[in-house]
Amino acid sequence: MRDSTFTDRDVIKLSLDFEFVNLDSKEDSALVSEYGVSAYPTVILFGSGGDEIDRIVGYLPPREFIKTVKSYLKGQGTLVDLEGKLEADPSNIQLLYQVGEKYEDRSRHEEALKHYQNLISLDPKNNRGKTDSAMFRIARVYRLQKENQTAIDKFKELIQTFPESELRLDAEEYIPYLHSKMGDTTTALMLYQKLLIDYPDLEKEEKDWVEEEIKKLKE
Repeated sequence: MRDSTFTDRDVIKLSLDFEFVNLDSKEDSALVSEYGVSAYPTVILFGSGGDEIDRIVGYLPPREFIKTVKSYLKGQGTLVDLEGKLEADPSNIQLLYQVGEKYEDRSRHEEALKHYQNLISLDPKNNRGKTDSAMFRIARVYRLQKENQTAIDKFKELIQTFPESELRLDAEEYIPYLHSKMGDTTTALMLYQKLLIDYPDLEKEEKDWVEEEIKKLKE
């Protein structure tokens, strides 16, 4: 975003109303930990009193970035806003997922898990199209908590429960990666090689990544 969104003329104009502070994940690790930043880029929007309004996690192009910031300044789409809506409609699948994401973005993992699990219990057959995503998010939360075996089990559960899910490939890529992190290089290597066989039409970027992981494991 530094070389695209933040150099956009309209974003620069918007930024004149704010004080921008750029943090380095290594040099400013204490602040990164304090604000629960676990993904990059993360943009946190604070009010004049120092309270967090909300945050943007991941890349957004200029137009979408500006739209999101303006919405947050109006109190729309923020965690506070979504929680209020969810309180009025506690069975709303979309809201449960969005609030879960907001908590996950803040590294408030227990709250995130609670919302994802509530969603799954309300729609176990994925009729609303969010249950497989919630299961994937749960596995990722355990990965962030470095509970790698639990994360592996959750990714496998997603694959077994919804074998046709669009997230299946992502889950299958995570599993050998986590085995590698746990030091089980034999299983990781076998699963990466199986991926190339099971998915001969992998996009080049993904295929290159898998082949690079295989190369590392063989060194």
